[in-house]
Amino acid sequence: MRLGVLVLALAFLAVAQYVVEMPAAVEGGNCVMEYLPPKFSNSIKHEGGVIYLWADRPVEVNIYYASGSVQQSSGTELRLEVGTRDMVVVRNPHNTGVVYTACRGEPRLPIGLADYGIAMTNPPVAYSYETQVVRAFATLKNFDAYSVNEKFHGFSIQLNLVVMVRTDGKTQYYLLQNVVDLWDFWINFVNNIWNLTAVEGVMQNYAIKGTGVVRDEKFYARALNPQYLSLPISVALYIRVGLSRDGQPWFAFGYDVGRGVVWYDNVTLLVKAKDVKIVVTPPREGLTGDGHQMNIELVVCGICCGDHAVFKSLNLDLRLEYWNGTAYVPPPFLYNFGGNTGETAEGVSVVYLGGGSARLSAGVFRPALLYSGYVPVRVVDADGARWFAVRNGTLLDLRRPPVVYMGNETRVLYFGNSLGADAVAATRPLNVTYSFRREHLVAVRDWNGTAYRWVAEGAVIAYEPGDVYLSNGTRLAVSQVYVDGAPVGKTVKTTVAKPTEISVARVRQYLIRLIAPANSTEVWADEGSVFKVGLADPWDLPNGTRFAGLLVNGTAQREFRVDKPMTLRAEYAEVYYWTAVETPVNKTAGWMPKGAVLKFPDIVDFGNGTRLVGPSVGEVVVERPVVLKVEYAKRQHYVKIEGVNRWEGWADAGAVVRLNTTVVGGVEYTPAEVVAAAGPGVYKPLFYAVYKTAVRDVLGVPNPLAAVKLCNATAQAGLDGSAVVAAYTRELCQPTVEAFPISPYTAAGAAAPAAALALKKRRK
Repeated sequence: MRLGVLVLALAFLAVAQYVVEMPAAVEGGNCVMEYLPPKFSNSIKHEGGVIYLWADRPVEVNIYYASGSVQQSSGTELRLEVGTRDMVVVRNPHNTGVVYTACRGEPRLPIGLADYGIAMTNPPVAYSYETQVVRAFATLKNFDAYSVNEKFHGFSIQLNLVVMVRTDGKTQYYLLQNVVDLWDFWINFVNNIWNLTAVEGVMQNYAIKGTGVVRDEKFYARALNPQYLSLPISVALYIRVGLSRDGQPWFAFGYDVGRGVVWYDNVTLLVKAKDVKIVVTPPREGLTGDGHQMNIELVVCGICCGDHAVFKSLNLDLRLEYWNGTAYVPPPFLYNFGGNTGETAEGVSVVYLGGGSARLSAGVFRPALLYSGYVPVRVVDADGARWFAVRNGTLLDLRRPPVVYMGNETRVLYFGNSLGADAVAATRPLNVTYSFRREHLVAVRDWNGTAYRWVAEGAVIAYEPGDVYLSNGTRLAVSQVYVDGAPVGKTVKTTVAKPTEISVARVRQYLIRLIAPANSTEVWADEGSVFKVGLADPWDLPNGTRFAGLLVNGTAQREFRVDKPMTLRAEYAEVYYWTAVETPVNKTAGWMPKGAVLKFPDIVDFGNGTRLVGPSVGEVVVERPVVLKVEYAKRQHYVKIEGVNRWEGWADAGAVVRLNTTVVGGVEYTPAEVVAAAGPGVYKPLFYAVYKTAVRDVLGVPNPLAAVKLCNATAQAGLDGSAVVAAYTRELCQPTVEAFPISPYTAAGAAAPAAALALKKRRK
């Protein structure tokens, strides 16, 4: 009876699935170790004689003799004597499980380390795993052992395991043994391969290839030449399995005595196989074809052929490991006895050292589970409360499912737990209570089939199917959504109380691409509908562009029936741009055809003696919207200079008109003011006129009595007859001289001789 499943994430075992087994049993030699659930009973198989029984708590034993009488006994250690026809029944009277071991006579088993795929804890935990490589280590310091059948001093160390080979339609099982025999002063390495596929499994030389031979059609064997034995000695044994390139299974046997691994035999089965692997499986999960347990074991026992070794002294350390895909690790659980070899031993005590290692010495032997370290874990979920046994320190993966399917499109989904963790190390008793919810199957039927989804009971579904886009400009658009046959629009919002069906109705649409000079668009239109091109004609864009003379695909057609994806090219025969121009004269704005040329004159004459010259832009070709302000570099006035100087022409506004000093009629005119072209007009600038002269009479004698006039200014001649007259004037002036014809000097000169003559006369 299986109570449940608990998946453990072990650091050293990546692929083991653990299940609690009730009841459970492991057999080795003449002993069996069993687990009895609460209140369970079980019968012990025997062939008569003495039965030894050990239990972890008191059990009740009833012996039903062939004579009809019944003997009852109880306890944790019992010695029972029975006949071949007597029936022995063990009963567990407790509310918790019991683990007991029963041996038919004194225990005679292969002794060492073994993993049977089940831990006989309370309750037991079963598991399975696979590997390609197993290795074992033995360090022997001394021994004193006697092989009873062979009658000589020695024993063997055996690495035994089961290999499963899958061929087309069939599974084959093989027992592989890598053995080191030790006797007197010799050591030897031997391998055996047994066919466990059927009760009477046979082997043929033509079906197997190696350096050994098939013996008696029963088993394959290869034995090396004995070597000298010197103690202490450390030995490693290896078994590897795999598939060759052509799909044939091979088994490799190796040993290492400190000088590296020696692969002394590589055996190939001459059959095609799908895979080959070393397997460890609990007995209740499956046995080989001939009933062998699928375990791995490293044991000491007799040397050969069902021999029994009796140990008087022994100092031997064993370690067992297998390859888990990333590293060599010890088996998850280890017993101190094996079960897959005919050789046995007695007088050996086994002490577990940890890490897959044990120390063997001479002593009393009792079958036992060496390595467990389990703590109880109670799990409460929708199925009730159950107990699990997990290893102390094991990292428990607490994630769930399992998911329980109710068979009516409803399931129970587990999530979260009372510990609030996905994983926890089981170092103390744990109580794990799971939260769970009920879910219903929601079916969504759409164009591409039906999709199913589990939704929590009471949850609100908000579902918007969305359109389906195909790769060729086609899509399937949602037209209506139905919930359990009732239309609900294009979206769904419903509370899930039972299994629900959502169906989506769709309409085929095609992509219409309208490529326009600006603002190209794409729209989806229903199949069979009419697409209308709604572009304006003329079409004024916000960016100052106008299109006129609309053509669609080169035609005047405006309506198109939608029966496939379409690309429509809208073109306008004419293009205009908004043009805004500001000049000193005016402002203009309007639509101008593309390519029009705007020209601006070099001179703008206002006709009033003022003009502008030097435009900032000479011409503009309208290739885009235009906003332009034209400015002129200079403003000029037409200026006339009259009066003393005469000149006329265009002068820059505000510029100074240059005036020159000039001499006219002996008068020197020097400009007396600056003339700035403030505006058009006639300017008479002020000059400073200077006239210089020397006045003489008719005889050329200076006339100091003369007066010189210029522009209303008068200057009196000096004693030497010279005169300078100056005046400010805006016109030309004519200088004039006013003087007596005879200079006073001339008159005086004429009067002197006359006076002298008169005086002379007077004197006479």
